[in-house]
Amino acid sequence: MNRAFPARVASIRAVRDGRSDDSPDETVRMATALLAASPRVAIVKPGLWRADARGWERRGGEMALAHALRIAAAGGALPDHTAGAESAAPDIGIGVADVPVASDAAAEIARRRPDRVLVVPAADTHRFLAALPLSVLPLSESLHETFRALGLRKVRDLVAHSREELEARFGPEGIRAHRLACGEDDRAFRAL
Repeated sequence: MNRAFPARVASIRAVRDGRSDDSPDETVRMATALLAASPRVAIVKPGLWRADARGWERRGGEMALAHALRIAAAGGALPDHTAGAESAAPDIGIGVADVPVASDAAAEIARRRPDRVLVVPAADTHRFLAALPLSVLPLSESLHETFRALGLRKVRDLVAHSREELEARFGPEGIRAHRLACGEDDRAFRAL
């Protein structure tokens, strides 16, 4: 696979009051804060950013990067005071992995961990993804519904089917689903 993105990717997930639809100003403010930890940060969608994880092997490793991103994110996540309403600071999770689909899932899981960080070792990417629910894959809701109706619940259930079978049944979206399930993901700095 041609990698036009870093060998490792960090995802930053922030959810406020159960939603991730921050204003554009808040989204940009968070991206700017994250630049303190990584020189390359992308806004993927409201509540989700990705950062280049390269270079941290000389500065304490990926765990150090994840903690630096967590601290930067906490500083960039000011409480929402729009329309005079007070709301809590966002719930932040940081995930680091080989590919965006895995780092995004790790960031979501990290939101429920005490340290808010989950680093997926390079050798464990496929095993990590396989155990997750299919809902972690960024697919259309209609395809998720179809997979549920077919009894596919985990990423490993989808990987068990051949790419050719999924292409025959679902066309290009079936191929894309299988690639993501197999950890073939080159979306690091592109929006979903």
